[in-house]
Amino acid sequence: MKKVSLLLVLCCLMRVVLAQIPQFEGTITMQTNTTSPDNQVVLSATMIVYSKNGSTLVETSTNVGGAEMQQATLARASEPNKLYTIDRKNKTYGVLDVTGMQSTQDEEEYEVKKIGTEKIRGMNCVHVQVKMKKSNVMMDMWTTKEIGDWEMYARMQKNNPMFQNNKLLAALRKENADGMPLKTVVSVEGTRSVTEVTKVEKKVLPASLFEIPSDYKESSDMFGIPGLSKEKMQEMMKQMMKQDKN
Repeated sequence: MKKVSLLLVLCCLMRVVLAQIPQFEGTITMQTNTTSPDNQVVLSATMIVYSKNGSTLVETSTNVGGAEMQQATLARASEPNKLYTIDRKNKTYGVLDVTGMQSTQDEEEYEVKKIGTEKIRGMNCVHVQVKMKKSNVMMDMWTTKEIGDWEMYARMQKNNPMFQNNKLLAALRKENADGMPLKTVVSVEGTRSVTEVTKVEKKVLPASLFEIPSDYKESSDMFGIPGLSKEKMQEMMKQMMKQDKN
């Protein structure tokens, strides 16, 4: 179940990341590698993120211990509290209510320290270290405002309830680091997870890409994993946002 949990963390992270760039249209490719305390790679994942008008589709290919897994998640601007999980192989999908995830996230307290400025993929980034006080998690982030129409985003977020109570975003904003993360390093009890943008491509995407195919059927199993129901997945997400280590 820990494998599935990490996939859900990635999905949650992508939802926050892509909400930063509603005016960007195109694809962003990201690579995640997670290592154990003895520096062994326990998970690697490649994510291709499709973004258009505030909606995002994330196609993820994950390797865990040599086993390959394919997942897809869809977040639509018109349904800000819903996250769709898509099983391409079985042509099914699940619908998840993520309302509770945001309220749980707000229970955390963040301390942000600016380390300096660097360039990643030719873009100027602010490097900050984020300490999650209640859960004792450390995270380094390199953020940029050189993707998308940042001024438009800044105006939009003032009226978006998703951001009005977002403590992490507020803490980042104080250090002028509330941009798109091009690299994130999370460390928890010796386990280290690095997510980095490897390619950014601006291009026009068809609106149909952000729709569930008409021949897909709704399933009670998330990601096509037997026994992983909507209720179990919602509870897992809430627990993860609390950084429950049990």
